[in-house]
Amino acid sequence: CPWNSCDSAIPFAAGDLVTADSFSLTVPGCPSSNPSCSLAKAQDVAGSSGSVCGSLVRSSLHLLGNLNCATDSRSATIELAGDTPSLDGRGHSIISPDAQYGLSLSGREITVKNIDVSGITNGIGVHAYNSFKLNISGTRANGNLIGIDVYVDSVINSLVTLMNNVVTNSSSMGIRISDEDTSHISPPQITGNNLSGSAQ
Repeated sequence: CPWNSCDSAIPFAAGDLVTADSFSLTVPGCPSSNPSCSLAKAQDVAGSSGSVCGSLVRSSLHLLGNLNCATDSRSATIELAGDTPSLDGRGHSIISPDAQYGLSLSGREITVKNIDVSGITNGIGVHAYNSFKLNISGTRANGNLIGIDVYVDSVINSLVTLMNNVVTNSSSMGIRISDEDTSHISPPQITGNNLSGSAQ
């Protein structure tokens, strides 16, 4: 049936993650001028334990609740990639104790803020690979193997900013920044972070 005439046309349940990309692809014909579409395209997302876990995100995401991926076995709970993707956790948590990475980042001008990625005892809270102009702020990473990890092996990486994060009780390292001989990370801005209880 048409997208605006019956519930079955919109394949999202309450609590599912809805992004602009997924909405426009799965609800063909939904015009951007329609207020209902505009609301969905605001890219707000609610906590979910379903298909959201393991998602690849190339746009902006706002969490409206905790994201419970405790039973998900994929290596990264959420992957942000491409140009200018962003994640605003709005103070909510990603729960993924068995993940290799809570957040995996790869691309240009990536922003992550106000998210809690804790309790990944054998993995990394936030892992950035070949990310240019990276900004991570207001993020909590407690009780991970490594709290925040920035690694470069094939690009010149500049303007890495890690600000006002709480990276506590990391068993291996709180914040790790590393590059290969063929690459270079410009002097990063690392300010106002709390690393109490993390191994150095």
